[in-house]
Amino acid sequence: MTCSKLFSGDLPELWCRLAIPLLWEDPFSIKFPKNYYFIEIYLNNLNDDDKNSTIEEQHSNYSIKNVNLSLSQFTKLIFGSLILLFIKNEVNLHSFKVTTCIGYRNEIIELILQNRDFIYNIKNFVLNLDRANDNTIKFLEFLCSNYYNSISSLYFQLPSYNIYPIIEKYLSKIIKSQENLKKISFGFGYDYSLYHSLLSLNNHNCSNTLNTIVFYYISFKNINILSEVFNQLNVLESIHIVYCYYLNSKFIQQINNIIKPFKLKSLFLNEINYESLEPLIQKSGNYLENFGFYHPGSQKLLQLIIKYCNKIKFLFPIWPNDQFIYLVYNIIENIKQNLNYLSIDLRYNSIILQNLGQILPFELEYLNLRLNMINANDLELFLKNSLKIFLLKNY
Repeated sequence: MTCSKLFSGDLPELWCRLAIPLLWEDPFSIKFPKNYYFIEIYLNNLNDDDKNSTIEEQHSNYSIKNVNLSLSQFTKLIFGSLILLFIKNEVNLHSFKVTTCIGYRNEIIELILQNRDFIYNIKNFVLNLDRANDNTIKFLEFLCSNYYNSISSLYFQLPSYNIYPIIEKYLSKIIKSQENLKKISFGFGYDYSLYHSLLSLNNHNCSNTLNTIVFYYISFKNINILSEVFNQLNVLESIHIVYCYYLNSKFIQQINNIIKPFKLKSLFLNEINYESLEPLIQKSGNYLENFGFYHPGSQKLLQLIIKYCNKIKFLFPIWPNDQFIYLVYNIIENIKQNLNYLSIDLRYNSIILQNLGQILPFELEYLNLRLNMINANDLELFLKNSLKIFLLKNY
């Protein structure tokens, strides 16, 4: 999907997301064709009266016919108009993201605070803040109410140091107030303990509803309550560790103290500590479905994957070199019954292409080869060997 450039800057992220045709029929009437895009549907319902009343309600001095509106003014006007239209027509909001990067966040939050039923039934909530003002705090306070207890997926991107204690306090309350929280994700926490946030998972609701936890660029250096928390989660089925730090002996000791299966479904590494990785892969390799690492020459790691992991569906990326190309072949052979997505970085060596085409699994849905200064003969051989697979798959 591509997004065009309008005015003097780029379209905001939310506009790009709204432009995706998620809704295939008019939610308010049936007079329009069913193939209208989501954003077009609502704009078609925004008549001149709606536009004028919206501007008045927002105390805006903008003119609908003013062609000199800046991009920020225009998007602010449209955001406010659409949200008021959603509220007016009692739209059931499914997903909501609060982020600092939207310059008119305060106005949007104010509209929601005045119409609190608008987010009464949200299922997916994303909180991404690096600063907080009075409006943001008010918004977080009323989200802590048991009235807003429908969130099933919560993503929390950790803020800067100066507001982290404040935001985490409210996050803990939000977690405790939820009755059906199924998934929680923590992102970009380099030195935080996550103490209160993790400990808040130890409540009756989360213990019996939470089935997925994601750690994304999180440092485990100051986290020391993992076993205490995980031992209380009764229905946890999926754990994802994505490019996290300090997966060391201290981390492994906490994992070993978990009496329940540690169902690690994703493991992506940007640093490798073999002493800690081996017991982790031994303990959870049978559950692992998504695996990747940014580290050329990881022969011992590949050997561990071959030995303990045979259910991998997503392998990304592999950095082969002459010394262990055969291990890459062995991994693919070992997991070919499940492998759907494969990425190989060939910036350093293309010899692996000589036999790769012959061992690719028929079930493969996605193949990414990063090519740079490869041998033309290797590439030609790969294409010839893999041609039958791709032809049969598309037949």
